[in-house]
Amino acid sequence: MPFSFLGCVRRLRVGVAAAAVFSGALAPVTVPSSAYAGSPPGTYVYVAAGNGNFISVIDAASDEVAFTVPADTPVGVAVSPDGAHAYVANGSSSTVSVIDTAARMVTATIPLGGSPESVAVTPDGAQLYAAGRHLGVAVIDTGTRTVTDTIPAGRLPYHVAVAPDGAHAYVANLGSGTVSVIDTTTHTVSSVPVGATPSGLAVTPDSAHVYVANNTSNTVSVIDTATHAAVDTIPVGNSPISVVVAPDGARAYVASVNGNFVSVIDTMARTVIDTFSVHGAIDVAVTPDGTRLYVAGFGDGSVSVIDAANHAVIDTIPVGGFPIDLAIGTVPPSKADVAVAVKATGGLLAALGVTTTVTNNGPATASGTVTTTQLPAATVSVTGLPPACAWNHPAHQVTCTTPSLTSGTSTSYTYRANLTLGTTGSLTTTTTRTSSTPNDPNPANDQATKTCTATIAPVLVIC
Repeated sequence: MPFSFLGCVRRLRVGVAAAAVFSGALAPVTVPSSAYAGSPPGTYVYVAAGNGNFISVIDAASDEVAFTVPADTPVGVAVSPDGAHAYVANGSSSTVSVIDTAARMVTATIPLGGSPESVAVTPDGAQLYAAGRHLGVAVIDTGTRTVTDTIPAGRLPYHVAVAPDGAHAYVANLGSGTVSVIDTTTHTVSSVPVGATPSGLAVTPDSAHVYVANNTSNTVSVIDTATHAAVDTIPVGNSPISVVVAPDGARAYVASVNGNFVSVIDTMARTVIDTFSVHGAIDVAVTPDGTRLYVAGFGDGSVSVIDAANHAVIDTIPVGGFPIDLAIGTVPPSKADVAVAVKATGGLLAALGVTTTVTNNGPATASGTVTTTQLPAATVSVTGLPPACAWNHPAHQVTCTTPSLTSGTSTSYTYRANLTLGTTGSLTTTTTRTSSTPNDPNPANDQATKTCTATIAPVLVIC
């Protein structure tokens, strides 16, 4: 694939300076293998490596590349709101890869009708929008992982963003100097004129405004989403290529790859209040708490870490390839929903047959699951107890431990509770999940109860 900003990788990023960068033939940096099994909870930065044919994933806790995932000329990346999946726009194969962020692997590949340039997920995580110059805008159902619609946009649609309120998707059209506004319910499209060669855009957290980087106008347009009209133009200089808005909405950050800097815009005053230098700055991402910025350095195969308070570079992370797009997501803590059930059977003898069942509804494997069954106070002994269970006579309790239980599986423990002769009345047996790892998100199914009745003439237990 020829290396020019209009013909490769993410297919714009600027002209003369980009050609100069490519002429240096930057060698990819060796990064760790993706063989590590599983990502611990935390914040991760996903870096599309362009010609590197991989996604580098930075652990924001250590600011080191934690693992890589194969891709096919990755030019755009987005993370689902719950952090469970990352979606990668593959420029060469006209596909979107689905990465399970906890498992650190590609779990699905979605074919498209053309090459995607960027991807964006709706706030509910149910749909993915993929935009590309020869694709239009594809709408993907993330549940079925199929394309459900293809929406025409302006000339050379390039970058897509979805508003936090989910009502609209916005597409920067390189060739027409417009932003397409897509109603996410009806898929109807309207158009807003902006500056020349709009190449990146971002929606404010309150969904009230869209900031658009106009690459050859050297400006940022501000769109009012109530009227869908451009209401301001902010000069930034030197080929702005991408923009991101801070989580609190107070600042917008604009990367200028030709100028090797990032402009900081005060969104209230709508003016540039600072710039800071990053070589080959081509994309910017902000951590969820707004304290740090990550800037992709297109020319040197690195990502710079910036203190958002003073705009100082606090770290530089080699990632390999030509980093071209960033997304930040949080891998949620693992969860395993463990449910318990209890069954009791009676008969003509003063005894109960007790069966407790432990079921892991997932999604993670449950380990060290302990259940405690409170037997009736009339219980004098327990027989037939499985090895995984222990009888506490003074407390009238049986405790069972399940070392490991994979998602979707169950295990049962059956034994006999012998009662004092002459016992009458209600006999209540209650089983409770007392501990398990990882976190159990659903306490509603952590306890189960069964009540039986004992009569003396004849000696009978009825359940």
